[in-house]
Amino acid sequence: MSCPKIGDSFRKVVITYDDVPAYNTDDGILIIGLADFLQNPQSLNF
Repeated sequence: MSCPKIGDSFRKVVITYDDVPAYNTDDGILIIGLADFLQNPQSLNF
């Protein structure tokens, strides 16, 4: 997976339909499953 370098300070989040545990990539992108995102109000604080 190639991630472009975007020169801004906004947090990058990818929400997948699959049930995956939340994790951060080496580029600082948060990958999180849809169910975790919707059910957990603190999900973006990972």
